[in-house]
Amino acid sequence: MSWRQPKDLWEALYRHIRPTVLLRDGHKCQLGWVCDQPGETLPAEALEIDHIVPRSVDPSLIVEPSNLQAVCRPCHHRKTMLEQGYSTSGRRKRVRTTPRATPMELTS
Repeated sequence: MSWRQPKDLWEALYRHIRPTVLLRDGHKCQLGWVCDQPGETLPAEALEIDHIVPRSVDPSLIVEPSNLQAVCRPCHHRKTMLEQGYSTSGRRKRVRTTPRATPMELTS
């Protein structure tokens, strides 16, 4: 199954699960380690629902409430950029696709 889910699944997520997650999390951003507004109660419009384990890693957790958390938009953007391999400045990090040779391999 692809992580790209049918439209009706997304509608279910936002119609039924989103309010539950926001209430459970007290309308507060759960990423206190990066949040500009830690511990502050925010309106629903300022919060997004984040997948703790990304959808691309485990699609079966897409609507699992224990895998969802309320986060403010700036924190969600930062977390997503880091998960996708971008630095916080928005520049793509270089990803090494081949392993580095060890000193022993270089001298062999």
